[in-house]
Amino acid sequence: MVENGNVQAPFAIPTTLAIELYKAGELLDVGDGAQQVGQKVLAQLQAEGIDSPYKYVALFILSKALKTIQAVQILARCGYGSDGLSLCAVLFENLVDLLYIGLAPVRRARRFMQFENVQKFYQACKVLKRKRLPKGRRKIYERYRDDLLPEVRPLLRFFETAKGKPTAHGWSLKSVSDRAEAVKAGLAYQELYWVFCAHKHTTPMVAVGLIPNATPDLLIPTNGPDMAGVCHAAEQATELFLKICLVIEKEFNLSLRAEVEKCLEDLQNAVHAVRKQNPRFFE
Repeated sequence: MVENGNVQAPFAIPTTLAIELYKAGELLDVGDGAQQVGQKVLAQLQAEGIDSPYKYVALFILSKALKTIQAVQILARCGYGSDGLSLCAVLFENLVDLLYIGLAPVRRARRFMQFENVQKFYQACKVLKRKRLPKGRRKIYERYRDDLLPEVRPLLRFFETAKGKPTAHGWSLKSVSDRAEAVKAGLAYQELYWVFCAHKHTTPMVAVGLIPNATPDLLIPTNGPDMAGVCHAAEQATELFLKICLVIEKEFNLSLRAEVEKCLEDLQNAVHAVRKQNPRFFE
């Protein structure tokens, strides 16, 4: 069925889960409100004109973050909290990168944009170092490398270590941990980011969180939707996304600070209300 230009997604969730999700509705609704605020920030940023590398990077990061929080909301509303938490790692990296670039907005914004093709060049070179490749594949990568070389040749020196080797830490030459420390997010990296990555990489620690009503002799993870991690994913994704909006609003004076801060306040109130009524959702 088509409604307002949208088609209903072809999936279903258990009725018992729908009842549980309804109880967390106040929190999930704040996530929808955050997306609306983000759309306003995006529109205002575009209206101001993209007149600098830093503003372009901010536009790119915000656009990507909008898609990510939409994905987390969809996963949470369908009972896939762990998968939503894994995407929170992306939002954390977006926030750290935005703050880190803001410390040197001209140079770091340029490096952020320049690194994409440099990375493609490095990857082509890595593939070509392999002794054996499927028939015809070597010629494809040789052409790919040679096409990129004129553009990236003057840039390679910016992305090499002191020993002249390609960096292992991307555009900034620093790890996520180091960038987080530089923007005073080191504690959040240690307390939150590693948990997000644990969900992404499916560590045994995550499996425990996926086992509701477990007993010592029956540790069987669920293989379908449930409430595990739903509220955590919704809370963390919404907070990280709104912090991204707040940074952009502050940097470019978009006159939307009050709306972003109000949404953050609504988030805190919703988390408190849902946790009070259903504390097991946050276990």
